[in-house]
Amino acid sequence: MKNYLRLLALLLPLASLVACSDDDKDVKTSKVPTPVKNTLTELFPDANFVEWELVHGYYVADFYNAEDRSEKEVWIDNDGDWKLTVSDIAYNQLPEEIQNSFESGEYKDWYADDVDVITRPVYATIYIVDVEQRNSERERVLYYKADGELYKTTGDRDPDYRAFITQEYPK
Repeated sequence: MKNYLRLLALLLPLASLVACSDDDKDVKTSKVPTPVKNTLTELFPDANFVEWELVHGYYVADFYNAEDRSEKEVWIDNDGDWKLTVSDIAYNQLPEEIQNSFESGEYKDWYADDVDVITRPVYATIYIVDVEQRNSERERVLYYKADGELYKTTGDRDPDYRAFITQEYPK
């Protein structure tokens, strides 16, 4: 029985590592294709502290943009085609229509914890507001159209940005 418990104690941490694995893979800048790096430089010449990942076949650059003083995540395909940008913004940078919608909507008593804006070359801009219920651990993710319409809510989890590349959200 002791041997069984020891074996279990050794295997449980390994199982958790396997269960938490994902398709994200860090990539050294020297291994990023030139067209991909060129696209990032064209879009964001002031990008600083760039870190690269390969996520579901897309090169994703995480960096600080000195021009607007924000953190960004840019998705670029292997050919150097820009697919989307996720920008971390302050709540007061949201369009007035979205602020008004949030402040008069179902989640008006919740706290806006994090705000992202997704810009894409083909589809509409999307605003994502992570909210937490005050004095609680309940969280929601709110998706807004630029006109302030709340078109989708989900539970506490990170969005799969890849879906925003291949599908027209909002519809």
